[in-house]
Amino acid sequence: MNDKMNNPDDSLRCPITLELFSDPVLAQDGHTYEREAIVEWIEKNGRSPITDQQLSLEHLYPNYAAKKQLIILKSH
Repeated sequence: MNDKMNNPDDSLRCPITLELFSDPVLAQDGHTYEREAIVEWIEKNGRSPITDQQLSLEHLYPNYAAKKQLIILKSH
């Protein structure tokens, strides 16, 4: 396995799960999270785990750039 897959950039990891993204979404706080993790977090806490800003489920957007980086990373 490629060394980059063993040590990928932290920007490709969810700050909640610390796992590589599979379905990255951008939240209102400007940070990217794994969709399932941030949905659960918002339902329980309502606020960003990083900035403490109020978050809502209606404002989660697919992060296509992160998804593309993961595809490239996994193909090498």
